[in-house]
Amino acid sequence: MGHRYISWSGDTHALTSPLAGVGVTTTATTIHQVLADPNYPVTLIQWGYEFVGSSLPTVPVRFELLCTGTVFATMPTAGTVGKWGDPTGPASQATLSTTATGFGPATSEGTITATRLFDHRAYPADWDSQFPLGRECVLGAGECLRIRAIAGSGTASVITKVIWEIG
Repeated sequence: MGHRYISWSGDTHALTSPLAGVGVTTTATTIHQVLADPNYPVTLIQWGYEFVGSSLPTVPVRFELLCTGTVFATMPTAGTVGKWGDPTGPASQATLSTTATGFGPATSEGTITATRLFDHRAYPADWDSQFPLGRECVLGAGECLRIRAIAGSGTASVITKVIWEIG
């Protein structure tokens, strides 16, 4: 078993209060992206989202988990990555910046020329998914993993997460 890591749509390294959500509107926008490792393929283990705030959506919000090759969005905030599993394992090699691992909503989507859609959900409630062992999605070295969302109406505030393994 390799080393496992987690990225949230918020800075989790020194939490002094609960994570704030990322705004989702009626325009499809990347809200979380990860460059998990620039040198090695990564295996996706789990992803999910939860709605936060005082007004939950009354119609489904659509979410996509997809790979956009080496095309990254420009995010307003660089992300963080934590160890998931062995707390004494090596630090992640994820690239943390507004054009690599970060959270949004994106200020620019970049020019996407090809995608691989790994999963899609349209649901008005919290959701979490693990990929079955041996059936996980794999990203190539240096590829961009995105969670993109669009609200059916109005706006919503959401927290997302991605868990992956290297090795």
